[in-house]
Amino acid sequence: MYYSTLFTNSRLYTSKEYKATSIVDKVGSGDCYMAGLIYGFYKKMHPKVILEFATAADFTKLFVQGDYTNKRVVEKK
Repeated sequence: MYYSTLFTNSRLYTSKEYKATSIVDKVGSGDCYMAGLIYGFYKKMHPKVILEFATAADFTKLFVQGDYTNKRVVEKK
């Protein structure tokens, strides 16, 4: 089971839970998480959206071989 939390503006947010039976590569997943947080705060997203975005980026990286992800941010216009 995988999830994360974010405490900001005197409030605690908890992401949804992810489950995996196997992982390809953990290297770089923390970097993806931090990149997701930075991106979300930079874009002034709601904290819950930031947390879900960062957590999904981190979890998705667990199934990609190598130091970095091959995923892209898709923005709605």
